Amino acid sequence: MQQENEDQWLDDQIKQRKTDDEVKAEIEALLNGEPIEKILGLEKAKLREILQNIKRSEGVTQRQIARVTGIGQNIVFKA
Repeated sequence: MQQENEDQWLDDQIKQRKTDDEVKAEIEALLNGEPIEKILGLEKAKLREILQNIKRSEGVTQRQIARVTGIGQNIVFKA
């Protein structure tokens, strides 16, 4: 019985990471269906808003955001 409870607790603690394709789709949704490449041409305020929204999403890392968008990790971190 105790082993079963421990296993359930461990399962609850494991975080699921999103795939790059899932992150890309989520960013494109924030861009109202525009291709992800459009993110590089956004004004700073809009870019920061989108980066903050995607960073709040569960299962997404800052490195992954940088990789998927082509934006530097430092910019993603500061957003």
